[in-house]
Amino acid sequence: MRLDYKATTSELKADREVKVSAIKVMVTRADGTVLTFDGDEESQKRLDRFSRGAVIVGMTEVPWKMADNSTVMVTPEEMIQAMVLAGQKQAELWFI
Repeated sequence: MRLDYKATTSELKADREVKVSAIKVMVTRADGTVLTFDGDEESQKRLDRFSRGAVIVGMTEVPWKMADNSTVMVTPEEMIQAMVLAGQKQAELWFI
């Protein structure tokens, strides 16, 4: 690699895409249990849809596939928190 090498915008975007697709976020419950959610863009969309739907119909918990592929009952509030945290992490990576 040349010492004066500068990554192209395409290379920077590809690197950012890899980093965004690997986002994981942790939500800690009052009892100390840590829930690790996937935070990639598609997961953020799912968290948004499911949390809003759960709130609309009055659900207090829904089953959710966690980052480690286990299924856990989570609250709409936990899903919203995960979505916000993932969005914050994505925002940190977004501007190149």
